[in-house]
Parts: sequence; structure tokens; C-alpha cells
Amino acid sequence: MIASARTVFAFLLAAGSFAAAQQRRPLLGRVVDADGNRLANVTVNCALTPPGERRNRAIENLTGTTDERGRFRFQVYPCTTYRLWAIGAAGEDGKRATSALQSAAAGAPFELRATEHIPAISLTVSGVKEWLDRWPLKLRLAPRGIEVPGKALPLADDGTCALPPLPLGRTAIDILDKDDNPIYSISVSSGGSQLKITLPPPCEVPMRVVDSNGKPVAGARIRQRLAGGWFGSDGLTVGVPARELWRDLGRTDADGRLAARISYRHDPFQNTNWQRLLFLADKDGYTVSHSGFTDNPYIDGKEVEREGLEELRFTLQPSRPFTGRILVGDDAGLANQPVI
Repeated sequence: MIASARTVFAFLLAAGSFAAAQQRRPLLGRVVDADGNRLANVTVNCALTPPGERRNRAIENLTGTTDERGRFRFQVYPCTTYRLWAIGAAGEDGKRATSALQSAAAGAPFELRATEHIPAISLTVSGVKEWLDRWPLKLRLAPRGIEVPGKALPLADDGTCALPPLPLGRTAIDILDKDDNPIYSISVSSGGSQLKITLPPPCEVPMRVVDSNGKPVAGARIRQRLAGGWFGSDGLTVGVPARELWRDLGRTDADGRLAARISYRHDPFQNTNWQRLLFLADKDGYTVSHSGFTDNPYIDGKEVEREGLEELRFTLQPSRPFTGRILVGDDAGLANQPVI
């Protein structure tokens, strides 16, 4: 138990080091085109995502503009990996010189190569009329899986939206409802001027939460995990991990039931191919239970027979206290530290 607490504390120190009071260092670089020519007046983004941030949300997003020699400079935390990309000004044809997203840290000068010219992108989302009860819908963008600060983009009544300039590669697009609750997430590839995606229609999944004695649990919260895509390695680090999004589906009634509405093309109780649906039920005083669907349905983490299954069930066990200590050295306890 003490070893586990030490591990947790070490991780918290790593994740929280970015916010600690420490002297920043310069991250220097330049932006060039495919022929090595330096590019002036190019916007450079520099985002910091701490390890363990499941949504890959940047806690810092610095922006700057290259000078006449294509140079840029940011003051960053030392020994820390930042993600950078460059977007040039629109030319007469409306295209912008654009780089892929790359990793860099303070130290030796860094070069960003804006090798492609990308046109303005118009996105069309079909299927939005099925979600009018959750209107207005919005879009949240995560270039190469990095969710940068900024307001969500409004989706027009016809499902269209003009996207801001994006780096080369894949970008995650989250569709949010009126409460900023994610409905759907998909990754798309930049390059063309037109992007089209389809929002799956609402699908109702009956759910029930009971305790270890089979009695209904009212007020239990049920959430759905939405996978945010894997964005691979950039050659310097292990790469940006898959984003983890959660949709709040609601709380159970007095009978422990909830008719959950999810975005899905099929009846999960009937479909058997390539299902990846994970749901969590929790309530104060109980442990968490997970149920869902893969090639076979599972309840409380165990596969069950599909035949005759008409609702997804969760069994919440009473929670038990957990105690431990955070130590420095052999026996010195460290007080007032957050523990997750």
C-alpha cells in the first residue's frame, strides 16, 4: 500500500511540475517551406499537455509569429515536451502554408517544415436533425489529438461549419450538445476543402442499477466512454495517446432505471460486430461498476449471453475505506498532498 502511494505521489509531481514556480527557458526555432526557404509572418502554435490528462487538454497554448527570417521564440518550462505547428497567411488562392504537428523542448533550435498548402475547410455534418432536442450543437477541435483552449464552434442549422486553419494530419472533432456534453467524436484528415461526416442517430438503451442485494439504486449516475482516436508517434516521443471523453447519460429513477440515449447506428442488443460501448454507473457510498457491449455484451465486467437480454444492468457494491501514507525517504510523512 505504501509503495502504491509513493507511485501516485511521483506521478502527481510529474503532472504538476508544469505549474510549479520555476524559471522558463527559450524554445527557439524557424519555419521553412519544402525547399528550405524561411517563411515570415507565419503563426506558430506551441501547446503543452501534461502526462495523464485523459482528454489531452492543453494547459498552455502559446502563439507567436515568425520574423522576416522565419524565426520564432517561446519561453517554456524546461525538460518538458511541447507540441508545435505552423500556419501561414492565406495566399491569393486562399491556401495556407501548413506544417504537421511536431514535438520540441527548450534547447537546440528547432525547425518546423510547412510543406503543404491547405485550402479553407468547410465541414458538413449530416444527421443533425435527429438531435434537435439537444440543439444547438457545437464542435470542439483537437488537432492531432491535442485539445487546445478556445470556444467551441457553432454548428449551423443545416449542419455546416467553416473550420479554422488546422495542421497537417488527423484532427479529432467532438460534437457537443447544448450542455457541452459530447455526443460523438471522430478523427478526420485535413487536406481537402470539403469534409463530410455523419452523426449517428439517437439509440435508446434501457439500463438498470441495483445494489448487491438486487434492490434498485435511485440517483445513480451513468456515463458513456467515447473513444477519441489514436494519433501515433511523432518520432521524438511515444506519441499522443487516445483521448478519453465521457458523456453523462443521466441518473436512475426510483426503480433504478434509465432510458439512456446514445449516438449509435444499430440496436446494441442485436448487433454483434465491432461494438465498443462502455458504460459506467456510480454513486456515493458505492464502488463503480461497468457494463457494455463488445462482440458479446458484458454486465459488471463479465460476458453474458445475448439471447433474452433487454436491458443493461449494473450492480453497485458498498464502498470500503482505503488508507495509505505518502512518504519521503523511509519514514517521513508528507502532509497536505493531493491523492487520486
